[in-house]
Amino acid sequence: MRIKIPFFAYELIKTLRERGYSAYAVGGAVRDCLLHMKPTDWDVTTSASPHEVIELFKDKKVLLTGIRQGTVTVINKGRQVEITTMRGEGSYKDFRHPEKVRFIKSLDEDLRRRDFTMNALCIGENGEIIDKTGGIRDLKAKMIKTVGSPNERFKEDALRILRAVRLASVYGFAIEEKTKRAIFDNAHLIKKLSPERIMKEVMQLLVGKNVRTVLMEYKEVIFNAIPALRAEDGVFQRQDFHMYDVWEHSVVALSNIENVDYLRLTMLLHDVGKPPCADGFGHFKGHAYVGAAMCEDILSQLHLPTKLKNRVIRLVRLHNMVAENTDENIKRMILKYGSETVADLIKIFRADSSGKRENIAQERCRYYTDMEERFRRILKEQPILSQKDLKINGRDIMSMGVPKGPMVGKILKRVTIEACENNIPNERKNLLSLAQKIKDDLSPLS
Repeated sequence: MRIKIPFFAYELIKTLRERGYSAYAVGGAVRDCLLHMKPTDWDVTTSASPHEVIELFKDKKVLLTGIRQGTVTVINKGRQVEITTMRGEGSYKDFRHPEKVRFIKSLDEDLRRRDFTMNALCIGENGEIIDKTGGIRDLKAKMIKTVGSPNERFKEDALRILRAVRLASVYGFAIEEKTKRAIFDNAHLIKKLSPERIMKEVMQLLVGKNVRTVLMEYKEVIFNAIPALRAEDGVFQRQDFHMYDVWEHSVVALSNIENVDYLRLTMLLHDVGKPPCADGFGHFKGHAYVGAAMCEDILSQLHLPTKLKNRVIRLVRLHNMVAENTDENIKRMILKYGSETVADLIKIFRADSSGKRENIAQERCRYYTDMEERFRRILKEQPILSQKDLKINGRDIMSMGVPKGPMVGKILKRVTIEACENNIPNERKNLLSLAQKIKDDLSPLS
């Protein structure tokens, strides 16, 4: 099989070769092409030193992303290409970075230092696949296997442990037996990694097609990545509602929500507050609020972006609320939390229900599917669902003689609630009449 390299990457490889250097497309892009997937990134390995690469492409924008390890990023045709000098590595420090990098000219030696056989494939000058480690064999077998000794590879760089599990989730591959044993033997090294690296791998793992199997089989890896989750393992829940312990329930619920990263992260963490709230009889009073507080700590430690963190915390706090499937209740929820949050909550309620005892799961999932349909109808038919929908504003309220201040906002809020609940047309005449009535009602109290 021959692979056609996209021009933005091929042009750089061609330039390197014309100047007498060896250069090959390598790694994940080659793997994805063989799996008939569209690569997101293209990487190049070359015999040119980093400074020679910088000099050669001085007419382009070059980012010194990892120059100490031999990597620079060249931007060509608006696309980034990482170009790394072929290298050998000495002993590793901190289970992540080599103490010393030795630049070499040997492709064979460069490929032997890589993590997995599927990532040690490269493309030759005529588009042919160069396979020095059995990567094609393992791809065909849907098998993740380290290059050389798995214990050595994981002790060199503990991120490879998370990467192996993430690849198993994303591609639906199995992990080769010796590699699997080494993952469990070295899982504790994950704690040595930076929070940003852990979070990035976990988020990608969660949206994999094989996430349920991977989270159950490699829970020890996840417990080392997010230690607070370990307490869920084996925690008993009421048998009239549940057939799983807290951890198993969370995994089932996660796998039954749509493949959106923040929703899956929410389901991973939604019951993290149950263990500290357990009463020994399968009840967990107040666990949603305790869990939200724990999520604040967990996600802050993992350096999740603030906006995303706050979204997950809010959903965890609200995931256990009572939600009646009536127009009136759904409207109240929309007014209080916003339509976007309500849409997420209904998905979460249904996914949470899917992790309960089978007969209850089926009944409750139907209930929330019906609620979702009702919610969509309300969004389509309801003229007013938030204050920003109103065709009047604060200036209109002040023109009625209300002085600038809190009373203006109070009247607009009441107009929004009453207009929504009573399905009043979103027309200025109707709204101004309603606002005047509310103003008159509030005047004696002001």
